[in-house]
Amino acid sequence: TELAAPACSLPASLVDILQAIWRDSVARGRRFVCILETCHDCEDHKRTTKHKVEKYQSLAGQVSELVAKEFSFMAVEQLHLSHHYRSKRVPRRLGAFEAYVVAPDGPHNDKSCVISLVHSKLTTLNWPHLVQLQKRIVSALPGIVERILQIRSRNNWSVAESQAVMKEAELWGLARWDALDGLADQVSSANRVLESGQQAAQRQDKEALREAIHECHELQLADDLIGGWMDDLKKKNMALFSIKSQAKRFQRNAFFAAASRVLVGAQEPPLRKAKLQAAIAKAEKAELPEEDIAAAAGLLSSVEDAISRVTTALESRNLLKMACSLDDAEELDIQEDVLNEAQGLLSALAQQSSRAAEQRDLVELQAILGAWQIDDDGDDASSGRTASGPEYQAILKAEKVRDSLKKQVEEAERRFEGQRWDALQKAVERLQDANIQEDLWERWTSALKREKQWSVLHAVSGAAVQLKRQLYTRRLEAVLQAEQVSLTQLEEAADAAETRQVDGNLVAKARAEAAAVRQRWKDAQDAMDKKLVDRADVMVWKIQKSRVCLDEVVRRQGALWDLIDAIQDAEGSKDWQAMRDAISGWKEERPGCEHEACSAEHSATQLFRGAEQRANELQLRELRQAWWLLLLTGVRLVAARVGMTSAALTSSTFEGFIKGADKVLVDFYDRNLDGWAEQKGELERALREVRDYGSKVAFATVDAIAEKDLAQRYVPSGHYPQLLWFTHGEPTQYHRSLRTAKAMTDFVLALDRDPILQVKSQDEAASSFNRAVFGSVPKGSPSYKALEVVAAKHMDTVAVTFRESLENKVIYLDETKGEPVAYAGQLDAVSLDEWVKELLLKSEPIPEGHPVYQDGSLVVVGKTFEEVVSKKDQDVFMLVYAPWCGFSRKFLPVWQSFARAVSQVKHLVVAKMDGDQNSSPLQEDFSWTSYPHIFFVKAGTKKPIVFHGNRTVSHLVQFAEEHGSKPLDLDPSISLDDINEL
Repeated sequence: TELAAPACSLPASLVDILQAIWRDSVARGRRFVCILETCHDCEDHKRTTKHKVEKYQSLAGQVSELVAKEFSFMAVEQLHLSHHYRSKRVPRRLGAFEAYVVAPDGPHNDKSCVISLVHSKLTTLNWPHLVQLQKRIVSALPGIVERILQIRSRNNWSVAESQAVMKEAELWGLARWDALDGLADQVSSANRVLESGQQAAQRQDKEALREAIHECHELQLADDLIGGWMDDLKKKNMALFSIKSQAKRFQRNAFFAAASRVLVGAQEPPLRKAKLQAAIAKAEKAELPEEDIAAAAGLLSSVEDAISRVTTALESRNLLKMACSLDDAEELDIQEDVLNEAQGLLSALAQQSSRAAEQRDLVELQAILGAWQIDDDGDDASSGRTASGPEYQAILKAEKVRDSLKKQVEEAERRFEGQRWDALQKAVERLQDANIQEDLWERWTSALKREKQWSVLHAVSGAAVQLKRQLYTRRLEAVLQAEQVSLTQLEEAADAAETRQVDGNLVAKARAEAAAVRQRWKDAQDAMDKKLVDRADVMVWKIQKSRVCLDEVVRRQGALWDLIDAIQDAEGSKDWQAMRDAISGWKEERPGCEHEACSAEHSATQLFRGAEQRANELQLRELRQAWWLLLLTGVRLVAARVGMTSAALTSSTFEGFIKGADKVLVDFYDRNLDGWAEQKGELERALREVRDYGSKVAFATVDAIAEKDLAQRYVPSGHYPQLLWFTHGEPTQYHRSLRTAKAMTDFVLALDRDPILQVKSQDEAASSFNRAVFGSVPKGSPSYKALEVVAAKHMDTVAVTFRESLENKVIYLDETKGEPVAYAGQLDAVSLDEWVKELLLKSEPIPEGHPVYQDGSLVVVGKTFEEVVSKKDQDVFMLVYAPWCGFSRKFLPVWQSFARAVSQVKHLVVAKMDGDQNSSPLQEDFSWTSYPHIFFVKAGTKKPIVFHGNRTVSHLVQFAEEHGSKPLDLDPSISLDDINEL
């Protein structure tokens, strides 16, 4: 028996049991079996392990369903349910969720088997991810299984190969497999089509032959006969058929490109579980490269793990684990309802416990914190993490007050039980300004009265009622005066104050404020139900502007936020149909309403207003691309097969080659990496395939080891292989790390199109796009080529259009700016690109007296962005934030403390910019889709490093020290712990 990777030490007795279960399965007619070893009888050890039996049962059921659906020839067994396991009495392995695949050692061998461990929770500490588990099961099974799956999914397959594979599969006992049945149907259909086509060729029946070729392409069948039939049709001037075939290929490429955009968009923060799952499913259906999907699957696993850890912490009432898990989730920028709810709960606990601690209210502190497990030092031993958020630190301080009050009460109770009346009197005096349990006050009062301690009795009894009333009065006043308070806290404070007969005016004021918020939310929900976007927007805006926070608004729960997310997701994937579906049924109650809530840039109303026009633009672009490819394919069918090898470029030949071709794909590779030779072969196959489609894009390669300067210039990240797209000698923002010929081919065909759209007039350009560059230039002229370079760089942000004309002028059209803006500079690529970037740049006015510092940070706007990040002798650490973002508001005090900590460091500039009101003029290197976003630029360099660490002062200091041009040389007497307290 062979034990396959991943390596894991298995007891010999366990191996014996696995073999025995397999032999039983063989006797029942199943030669392959998946065996699950799961932690069981968790009730016996749940006090020490916190295991949930439901989790193990649920995952075991999911794995069983996966095997039954995808590998129907394989049996599934639970190890602990087998009589072999019970008779051997093997020691139970706590926390196990191991999955084994046991298969025969050969097609005719039922005597020995191969045991493969395809998942181990004991070694990885992770639950199985079903997509990855399926792939590991395939790799653990005999190679014939993977060959069958490949043929079923491959674009080109042959009948002869499939028949040979089917015979071999029967020898392995795979007859019960759905995939094999599907392959048999596939082969049967292919034989029928080949026979029909052969008969049509013999009869010289062109229509029947065309139909046979069409069916072969539908089956994605590769056979020498088909090539001969196509040659016959080409000789008879029947190229139209090929155009239709290319149209189908274009549709597949469009689906591939859309799936790729969705996958990339799903990995942009904020991360959402459902969005990642949908993107991965679409990517698998479109057959995107496995390495691209694996990255998204890894993020999905991290998101699921974060949600699971927060959920577990909530269930176990472990405050430290919840705080640490929320810190981790914030680093990944995950947005999920359960995380928002947990963060809201943590904030509420911090506010309530701080207020109760300030008022020395032991009763309230017990009610707030009594059910939670709180660790004094804030360090989670299981993860090694420290809860760095201010909420947990506030709760720790409140917990210390609670502990101190509890000790004082316990000491007073001991003195009471020991009848030490003088000592009790002193203890009571220390507790006069605290609120403790009423039964204790009553017991002590009775005792002091009985012992004739009249002076003490007077002090105690006189303070009791008044203290309670003052306490609840102060609590209600604090809630009414707070800058922000939750609706729940406001109502609870009003209820408690009313019970204690606090000032009726204060209670009425609190009730009125709570009722106003409730009514606004009711109006907002009513507007959402009726799909009135502007009215819902105004109601939600009023709630957000008030000091009373509503949990549903903070957590973004409701149809209004679903609308916003759906429109933004559709924009990210450039899916016009999804955008139309998103706004379907919604309308404006008052079209054109100019209320501040409706005119905000990221409001639902603004997104809704632009969605229909944007959907039309996306649909028009897709139709034009399809038309262009069909037209171009008809021309390319007769094009010569030129440039069938890629050019190896060096520093001396690079510039000449790049500028000598309109479009170039350059592969920067590292020959020291594993798989380099295979990747080079894939590139050559991709080149041959794009030539078959008539594309004339030049292919080139650069050895990153031999040409270090070139590689550093164009691939500063050092991640290879890297494919870069050049237009007229200029690099574009389009670059990918691809390793398969299919992925490379799709990438080239998606970009090998004219980035400039020809229109009949300026009015057509203005009506078709909300912003566009319109050129009146001769096609093929230097001015036209300059427009092409600019269009390639800004393909996804602005439409570039032209009309054939000798005027040689360019204007910018933007429906939000009113009159067209004419270009007055030189018509070369560099000057024109700078002009377009300036027009697209969003910027607040430059602050008067620039440079201006605020809270220790240099204030940056869009117009000063490039000046700040391009300093030759200073490092730059810059925060991009949004005032409306809760994460930004939480982080800004930390950033201010960091700025104070390094204020004396002359070579470091600490800066900040409102990313909601300003954009980056350097989109290739500086871009963001979430807040806060932090860039670090080393002195004399142009490429930023993005900060992804813990958002604490000490971690910011460590990052600047590690990546800076010089040491920070901070005061050595100040420790990192001291810095965090700044």
